[in-house]
Amino acid sequence: MPTWPTTNSMPQVLPIETTEKSDPNIVQTQMDVGPPKFRRRFTSIVRHIQVPSSRFLLTDAQRNDLLSFHDSNCDGGSLAFDWGSTGPMPEFDGNTTQQFRFEGRPESLCIRGGTADERLYQVTLKLEITP
Repeated sequence: MPTWPTTNSMPQVLPIETTEKSDPNIVQTQMDVGPPKFRRRFTSIVRHIQVPSSRFLLTDAQRNDLLSFHDSNCDGGSLAFDWGSTGPMPEFDGNTTQQFRFEGRPESLCIRGGTADERLYQVTLKLEITP
C-alpha cells in the first residue's frame, strides 16, 4: 500500500480548519403505534475530510510530488494510502497510521508566480478515511 510522501518536505500535518463529515448511518422506521424506531445502518462508515486550500500551501516541487503520488502511486486515486498524519482531530496523533483514499484529484491554484522555486499553490485536498 502506498504511503503519504515525505519528499520535498511534504506537509505531514492536517491544518486547522480541516473539516470532517460522515455519511448518514441511521435508519428510521415508523411504527404502527408509538414513536419511530432508529437503528444503525452500517457497523462502520466512511469519514470525509476536506483540507482547506487557504491552509494547505505547497511549493511547485511539493505540488508535483502530490500529483505524481495521486496519479502514479495511488493509481489515479483508486488505491488507498497510509498516512501517519497529525492534525486537529484527536486520532491524528502522529503515532497511529490511518488509511486514506483520494476523493478526486487534488485541485490547485497558483497564488504566487515566478520561477519553479518561487511558485506557491493553494491546494484543495478531499480525502476519505476508510474504516
